[in-house]
Amino acid sequence: MKPVQLLLITGSAAVLVVYLGYFRSKLLDRLLGLSLLGVAWFAILLPDYTTRLANLLGVGRGADLIFYLFGLFTVFVFVILSTHTRTLSRQVTALVRHQAIRDAVVPTELSCPPEQARTVDLRAVGDSDQA
Repeated sequence: MKPVQLLLITGSAAVLVVYLGYFRSKLLDRLLGLSLLGVAWFAILLPDYTTRLANLLGVGRGADLIFYLFGLFTVFVFVILSTHTRTLSRQVTALVRHQAIRDAVVPTELSCPPEQARTVDLRAVGDSDQA
Protein backbone atom coordinates (compact mmCIF):
# COMPACT_ATOMS: atom_id res chain seq x y z
CA MET A 1 0.00 0.00 0.00
CA LYS A 2 1.32 3.41 -0.95
CA PRO A 3 1.45 6.20 1.64
CA VAL A 4 -1.06 8.30 -0.28
CA GLN A 5 -3.53 5.41 -0.21
CA LEU A 6 -3.23 5.13 3.57
CA LEU A 7 -3.72 8.87 3.92
CA LEU A 8 -6.81 8.88 1.70
CA ILE A 9 -8.38 5.89 3.42
CA THR A 10 -7.78 7.39 6.87
CA GLY A 11 -9.17 10.75 5.76
CA SER A 12 -12.27 9.27 4.17
CA ALA A 13 -12.93 7.13 7.25
CA ALA A 14 -12.62 10.21 9.46
CA VAL A 15 -15.10 12.10 7.27
CA LEU A 16 -17.55 9.20 7.52
CA VAL A 17 -17.20 9.02 11.32
CA VAL A 18 -17.89 12.75 11.66
CA TYR A 19 -20.81 12.53 9.21
CA LEU A 20 -22.43 9.58 10.96
CA GLY A 21 -21.73 10.81 14.46
CA TYR A 22 -22.75 14.43 14.24
CA PHE A 23 -24.84 15.23 11.19
CA ARG A 24 -27.19 12.41 10.29
CA SER A 25 -29.19 9.72 11.98
CA LYS A 26 -31.38 8.07 9.34
CA LEU A 27 -30.53 4.52 8.38
CA LEU A 28 -30.65 5.36 4.67
CA ASP A 29 -28.13 8.16 5.18
CA ARG A 30 -25.81 5.81 7.02
CA LEU A 31 -26.03 3.21 4.27
CA LEU A 32 -25.38 5.85 1.63
CA GLY A 33 -22.33 7.06 3.56
CA LEU A 34 -20.99 3.53 3.92
CA SER A 35 -21.55 2.88 0.21
CA LEU A 36 -19.69 6.04 -0.77
CA LEU A 37 -16.87 5.07 1.57
CA GLY A 38 -16.69 1.63 -0.02
CA VAL A 39 -16.52 3.12 -3.53
CA ALA A 40 -13.84 5.57 -2.41
CA TRP A 41 -11.74 2.80 -0.86
CA PHE A 42 -12.15 0.69 -3.99
CA ALA A 43 -10.91 3.56 -6.15
CA ILE A 44 -8.03 4.26 -3.76
CA LEU A 45 -6.85 0.67 -3.38
CA LEU A 46 -7.46 -0.49 -6.95
CA PRO A 47 -6.81 2.49 -9.25
CA ASP A 48 -6.36 0.21 -12.27
CA TYR A 49 -10.04 -0.72 -12.13
CA THR A 50 -11.10 2.93 -12.18
CA THR A 51 -8.97 3.37 -15.30
CA ARG A 52 -10.62 0.33 -16.92
CA LEU A 53 -14.06 1.69 -16.02
CA ALA A 54 -13.09 5.08 -17.41
CA ASN A 55 -11.95 3.46 -20.66
CA LEU A 56 -15.26 1.60 -20.92
CA LEU A 57 -17.11 4.90 -20.50
CA GLY A 58 -14.94 6.68 -23.06
CA VAL A 59 -12.78 8.65 -20.61
CA GLY A 60 -9.01 8.42 -20.89
CA ARG A 61 -7.98 8.02 -17.24
CA GLY A 62 -9.59 6.94 -14.01
CA ALA A 63 -8.57 10.21 -12.38
CA ASP A 64 -10.48 12.12 -15.06
CA LEU A 65 -13.57 9.98 -14.48
CA ILE A 66 -13.40 10.65 -10.75
CA PHE A 67 -12.97 14.36 -11.41
CA TYR A 68 -16.03 14.42 -13.70
CA LEU A 69 -18.11 12.54 -11.17
CA PHE A 70 -16.96 14.93 -8.45
CA GLY A 71 -18.08 17.89 -10.58
CA LEU A 72 -21.47 16.31 -11.15
CA PHE A 73 -21.83 15.52 -7.45
CA THR A 74 -20.85 19.09 -6.53
CA VAL A 75 -23.54 20.55 -8.78
CA PHE A 76 -26.09 18.14 -7.32
CA VAL A 77 -25.18 19.13 -3.76
CA PHE A 78 -25.35 22.82 -4.70
CA VAL A 79 -28.88 22.40 -6.08
CA ILE A 80 -30.02 20.45 -3.01
CA LEU A 81 -28.53 23.00 -0.60
CA SER A 82 -29.93 26.01 -2.44
CA THR A 83 -33.39 24.42 -2.49
CA HIS A 84 -33.13 23.65 1.21
CA THR A 85 -31.95 27.19 1.95
CA ARG A 86 -34.87 28.67 0.03
CA THR A 87 -37.31 26.45 1.92
CA LEU A 88 -35.80 27.46 5.27
CA SER A 89 -35.97 31.12 4.31
CA ARG A 90 -39.67 30.84 3.54
CA GLN A 91 -40.32 29.01 6.80
CA VAL A 92 -38.45 31.65 8.82
CA THR A 93 -40.38 34.42 7.09
CA ALA A 94 -43.71 32.75 7.89
CA LEU A 95 -42.67 32.16 11.49
CA VAL A 96 -41.54 35.77 11.99
CA ARG A 97 -44.79 37.07 10.50
CA HIS A 98 -46.82 34.81 12.77
CA GLN A 99 -44.90 35.91 15.86
CA ALA A 100 -45.14 39.58 14.91
CA ILE A 101 -48.91 39.33 14.58
CA ARG A 102 -49.22 37.26 17.77
CA ASP A 103 -47.04 39.59 19.81
CA ALA A 104 -48.36 42.87 18.42
CA VAL A 105 -48.85 45.50 21.11
CA VAL A 106 -51.93 47.67 20.92
CA PRO A 107 -51.18 51.09 22.45
CA THR A 108 -53.34 51.90 25.49
CA GLU A 109 -52.32 55.54 25.78
CA LEU A 110 -52.36 58.12 23.06
CA SER A 111 -49.16 60.01 22.44
CA CYS A 112 -51.10 63.21 21.72
CA PRO A 113 -54.07 64.85 23.45
CA PRO A 114 -57.43 63.21 22.71
CA GLU A 115 -58.79 66.21 20.84
CA GLN A 116 -55.96 65.91 18.30
CA ALA A 117 -56.19 62.15 17.93
CA ARG A 118 -57.97 60.57 14.99
CA THR A 119 -59.54 57.19 15.09
CA VAL A 120 -59.52 54.93 12.08
CA ASP A 121 -62.04 52.21 11.45
CA LEU A 122 -59.85 49.36 10.22
CA ARG A 123 -62.74 47.85 8.30
CA ALA A 124 -62.91 50.95 6.10
CA VAL A 125 -59.23 51.67 5.58
CA GLY A 126 -59.84 52.33 1.90
CA ASP A 127 -62.48 55.06 2.50
CA SER A 128 -61.15 58.56 3.08
CA ASP A 129 -64.39 59.84 4.68
CA GLN A 130 -64.13 57.34 7.56
CA ALA A 131 -60.73 58.60 8.79
